[in-house]
Order: sequence, then structure tokens, then C-alpha cells
Amino acid sequence: MGIMDRFIGKKARTKEEYYRMGCRSAKKGNLADAIGSWRAVTRMDPADGKAHYGLGLAYFVKDPVALKDEAVREWQTASSLEPNRSNYRTTIALASTNDAEALTEWIVDQWKQLLDRN
Repeated sequence: MGIMDRFIGKKARTKEEYYRMGCRSAKKGNLADAIGSWRAVTRMDPADGKAHYGLGLAYFVKDPVALKDEAVREWQTASSLEPNRSNYRTTIALASTNDAEALTEWIVDQWKQLLDRN
């Protein structure tokens, strides 16, 4: 039985279900399951910018040092898929400045917004 099977007692069938599972896991502080769920979305639909952005946020929240490169890659993918999203571009710009404090403050705000919306 996989992580997702244990999480809801049955397999998710759509990317929307996986996305919602990721949000629920993140709200509970279970970043490993949130990351797994959002990865599933990006495998099902590589053009889902929202999932790439959420995955990048989750990587950064989980470990801002060890997983920063993975987070930036996801944010870049999200931004290339949805170039009109200013928050995606701002996240990438802050990540490139090496101003850890400003980036962390921004990510905390973005994370809260993501969890409040879902």
C-alpha cells in the first residue's frame, strides 16, 4: 500500500485529488506526503504550474538549504508554464539574490497563502 493509499484509504484517480491531498498533508505538517502528492500531479500533468510551484515551496519549507536547488527548479518550471504569475517570478528573483532572510520571509507568506486557499 502506497503513501497515497494510506492517506485516504483508496487511490487518488485525478491530478486534482492528488493536489488536494498535498494541500491537506501540508496543512497537517506532513511535508513528505505533500511532496509525494504534488510530485504525482507533476508526473500526471507536467504542465501544471500550480503543482510545480507548490512542490517548490514544500521543498524549501522542508529544508531550505539541502533542497533549495530542487525548489528553484520547480519555481522556474512553474514560471515558464505560467509567465504571467508575478509571485512565481518574485520567488525566483529572491532566490537568486542569496538574501536568505528576504527569501524565507517571502516563502513563509507564499506558503501561508497556498494553505489558506486550499
